[in-house]
Amino acid sequence: MTIAKGLGRLADPRAAEPLADLIATGQSDQTSFYRRDTPVTEALVKIGPAARPPVLTLLKEKHTDTRIIACNVLKQIGSKRASRH
Repeated sequence: MTIAKGLGRLADPRAAEPLADLIATGQSDQTSFYRRDTPVTEALVKIGPAARPPVLTLLKEKHTDTRIIACNVLKQIGSKRASRH
C-alpha cells in the first residue's frame, strides 16, 4: 500500500492499469473494500481521467465488491459526459 500511495503522489497514468489490477485481484486493502479512500483508489483518482479505461474494465469483473469499488472510483474521477446525463 505504500507503493500505491507513492504512485498516487506521482499521478502517473502508466500506473493506472497495475493499480486497477490490484483491485481486480482483491489486493487493494480488502479490510476497507467499501471505502473510497484506500491507497489504491486514491491513487487512481489522483491519476484522473487517464485511469478511466482500466477502471471501466473492472465493471466486467464477477465479484460485486470489485464492481462497487470501480463505481466509486469512476464517480470520483467524473467526466464531462457523465455530468451531462
